[in-house]
Amino acid sequence: MQVSTVLEVSVRPSIPEDADLAMDYIDENSSLYTTMTTDVIKKVDRSIIPIVSCLMSVKMMEKSITSYGSILGLREDLRMTQETYTWVSSIFYFGYLIFEFPISLIIQKALSKSLSTSVLVWGVLLLCHASCQTSNGFLTCRFFIGMFESAMSPAYTLITSQWWKREEQFTRCSMWFGFQGFGTILQAGVAYVLLIHDSQLALASWRLLYIMTGILTMIFGFLSAFYIPENPLKAHFFNAIEKMDFIQRLRSNHQGVGNKTFKQSQLFEAFTDTVSYIMFAHGIFYSIGSSSFSNFGSMILMNDFGYSSKASILLGMVGGALDISLPTIVAYMNEKLFTGKKLIICSLASTITLIGMIVFKYANDRILRLFGYFSFYVSTIVISGVISNIASNVAGHTKKIIVSALFHMGTAVGSIIGPQFFKNNDYEQAKTALLITSIIGTFDILMLITIYTYRNSEREKLRISYGPKYIAPEFIELFDLTDMENPEFRYLL
Repeated sequence: MQVSTVLEVSVRPSIPEDADLAMDYIDENSSLYTTMTTDVIKKVDRSIIPIVSCLMSVKMMEKSITSYGSILGLREDLRMTQETYTWVSSIFYFGYLIFEFPISLIIQKALSKSLSTSVLVWGVLLLCHASCQTSNGFLTCRFFIGMFESAMSPAYTLITSQWWKREEQFTRCSMWFGFQGFGTILQAGVAYVLLIHDSQLALASWRLLYIMTGILTMIFGFLSAFYIPENPLKAHFFNAIEKMDFIQRLRSNHQGVGNKTFKQSQLFEAFTDTVSYIMFAHGIFYSIGSSSFSNFGSMILMNDFGYSSKASILLGMVGGALDISLPTIVAYMNEKLFTGKKLIICSLASTITLIGMIVFKYANDRILRLFGYFSFYVSTIVISGVISNIASNVAGHTKKIIVSALFHMGTAVGSIIGPQFFKNNDYEQAKTALLITSIIGTFDILMLITIYTYRNSEREKLRISYGPKYIAPEFIELFDLTDMENPEFRYLL
């Protein structure tokens, strides 16, 4: 359905057969159709945020495990050269890249089942890492774990768009994304304990680290199968009236709660929308930096700053604390003080990261360079804003799935490229790459703001041109229209 069809003044459009799932629920339960009478958001926050935050924590534990594993003797035990070690991260993302698009289509059909299954298998694969005796076996495990971890971030994006109003999504997205810092702190603490007791352990400390992380991941994968519903209409914690109230609450999103029909028109629009390619590019350039810090952070602190192995692990906790606090504080301020300005806040945060990368590369004073190093964690604000942007500013269920997949495929490409800048121990190439990617990342955010501002302006002009003849069909927000098709849709900046 195109904009011209929706705005037809002589005929009110009928409800499409492939409308949102919420439309079917309203038809089947019309007797319950009322204005909102229950505060359903509290139930959603209590039920969804804790389990997603825990899953995000174990995901970050996996992200940092190779960095801490290298300190605990992984490279020596598996006889890895510096060049081989750079592929530990990159090969993970080859698996991630290959499986990202197929798993995104599966998520559209069965979100909860595909997520929980992926996390369980991912936990088993972490246990397999602990049994590896050669670098080739280890790299093989990394490839397969990348395949199954590819389900997580797209699923979280979809969950965010299904359960919260658009103006709430940045805060919630930042809460679960920022909670990766807890995983960083926990993993650093475990690694530190294993390091100081290394000589007393019967099994190599890095192997124990993989075993503990794998078991914890499997536990949360099992719990997610029970606590994350397929969609809000199947929520075990809602009664029938609360489900209807929930639909009413989310109507302002113009996105509904889900649609299992794959629509070729939305696929075509996703690949012809400039925003899709900006998101893809941002995924690449952000992940060049994030993969560098997650896999080589401890080595940078040891080799470039001169800290001991113990000190570098403890400093990793500082990064984790920044990951937890910064996104949550900024997102809360955005919701309470600067509603609808998340991309503007992201542009400011991206500028801070850019300044930090300049200091990291060019400053001579170690304290100043350390400030520059930790400034990269400000980019967590940016990435949580970008992911919530997909949730809130990309409408049409199929289109959202595709754009999300493109973004995360971009992160895979960036994560393949990033470690290749660390083949030399002086890290000068890596510092230059981090600076360049920060510049491009900031430009990407400014491009999004410009495009969305222009589109909003054009839609207001269109509405004015129709005058009193303007007709917005009832329940248009549940027609599963894309952001480009729906004339009522306005982009949040």
